Amino acid sequence: MAKVFMSILGVNCYVPAHYRLNGEVSTLTPFVQEAYLSITGGDWTPQDRLVFFLTGEARRKNWEDHGNFPQGLYSRLKKLSLAAEIVAVPFNEEHTEEDIMQNFLTIVEQLQEGDEVIFDITHSFRSLPMLNLVALNYARVLKGAEIKRIYYGAFEVLGHPSQVEEMPEEERVAPIFDLTPYVLLLDWTFAVEEFSRYGMAERLAELVQRRVGPVLRETRGRDIKASALRNFVNHLQGLTLNIYTCRCRDLMGTKIDEALPQGLSFDDFLPPFHPLLEMIEQKVSGFSGKDSWDKALAAVEWCLRHKLVQQGYTILEEAIISEVCHLLGFEDHYSRGDRAFVSGLLSVTAQKKPSNEWDGILGERKAEALELQRRGGEEFRALARVYGTLADLRNDINHCGCREYPRRARALAEELDRSYSDVVEAMRQLRVRLAASSDEG
Repeated sequence: MAKVFMSILGVNCYVPAHYRLNGEVSTLTPFVQEAYLSITGGDWTPQDRLVFFLTGEARRKNWEDHGNFPQGLYSRLKKLSLAAEIVAVPFNEEHTEEDIMQNFLTIVEQLQEGDEVIFDITHSFRSLPMLNLVALNYARVLKGAEIKRIYYGAFEVLGHPSQVEEMPEEERVAPIFDLTPYVLLLDWTFAVEEFSRYGMAERLAELVQRRVGPVLRETRGRDIKASALRNFVNHLQGLTLNIYTCRCRDLMGTKIDEALPQGLSFDDFLPPFHPLLEMIEQKVSGFSGKDSWDKALAAVEWCLRHKLVQQGYTILEEAIISEVCHLLGFEDHYSRGDRAFVSGLLSVTAQKKPSNEWDGILGERKAEALELQRRGGEEFRALARVYGTLADLRNDINHCGCREYPRRARALAEELDRSYSDVVEAMRQLRVRLAASSDEG
């Protein structure tokens, strides 16, 4: 891992000025890169690199001596005696899409695994600022590079170059702006997309924690907004992780609705998060009810929206068993014996297997099983048929298709949607049937 300073050198004959960064002011120089590196000091090692992207014209006019200036940037940098290697990289003038793509690849190729990057974009005119940011984010994903700082030397605050030339040299002090917060906004963009498309809240939680952690430490946990956000994202992260790992008991007991911040505005505390609240509230609205069956359906719908096919099958099948246990009045919906009993009864009913062939727990509780079949009638048989199909599809997935006549991946994904609709309707009718038989009793 190395520290890398990167900058695109321009072609103009820059007016010498002083630059200010973090309260320190550089000596007079036409090059903001020299100003930055002189202010930040010599904390460089031989493994680090100072990388400059140069068009042919930039090399002649501003990199080499006797172009625009008696001493070009390279000679000025050598005088700083920094330990880092100075690298000049050829760069294209951007006239075509091919030029843009080649420059993109050139920037990415200069970064190694885990590099820490400081990028100066002062001379990144026209489309180059966007190119730089895209390339840096690409390198973050591809190579694990970390963007430590993005800087911009704001010479223009002094006025037009012709005006600055007339100013006394001691008055030519331009600020160097830290634009690194733009990287954080990109992080928020990726986090929102990840949550919206894939239902994953880890990155959102990380970004919120990055903001609320220091506040809670400073206030000893008393800041209302920070506490509310931390509590909420913890619930949200827990919800998404429970869906990914098929933790049905935790999903049935989720209280994500109670964790939603009510009556609090985060515009001034964490602006990127505030617009998300409405979207998040809509996505988790299905979990706000008290009915465990409704929460199970909300979890399956989440799986359908986010292509979590295996989780969807697992949650839906287990939810059927839990709901039938509930409808039949079993006190513990998670009792291993009762779940095996219900699962077995659904299976033999789907297979139309006669009771004289039942064994195991069904054989032991045969009279009870037959009575449940009678009470459920055709509605129970309809649910059993749906359950049988669903269980077969889940087995196909869980056994990785290592069976005769495995289904294609796309077919499994499409079948989950159909199975979900069939289960919802079959369970609705069974509920009506059992409610009516209870009233008659």
